[in-house]
Amino acid sequence: MDILKDLNEAQKQALLNCKGAVLVTAGAGSGKTKLLTNTIAYIIKEQGISPQNILAITFTNKAANEMKNRIYNLVGSVSGLWISTFHSMCLKMLRQNISKLDGYTNEFSVYSDSDSDKLLKQVIKDLSLPLENEKHYATVISYC
Repeated sequence: MDILKDLNEAQKQALLNCKGAVLVTAGAGSGKTKLLTNTIAYIIKEQGISPQNILAITFTNKAANEMKNRIYNLVGSVSGLWISTFHSMCLKMLRQNISKLDGYTNEFSVYSDSDSDKLLKQVIKDLSLPLENEKHYATVISYC
């Protein structure tokens, strides 16, 4: 089977014994991504699990795209498969479901740190508050 052919014995055992949620921790270059992508391909192709029922979280968009490409090369279509960063996944879920909250739409923006800093400075200025307390205000807002 193509999905197993490039895995070492430890990776094959991990893949074949996968039942439910999986967390893989290992050092750099140890084959974590290969194991995860091949496991996802295996459960789609060999176990008949729909890609829509799979969620894979990684740390960077680059890694997520690499995983998607590897899985696509193993199984073809990956329509509905969720491979993303934690933040991207949360944003997608929020956009899909925010209309369930009264008065909200998915027409919102996520501010970067620099955007947030600029906005806070403008609010401080508009309220005629002392600018030297900016870090305190930011801490209070963050705490809330």
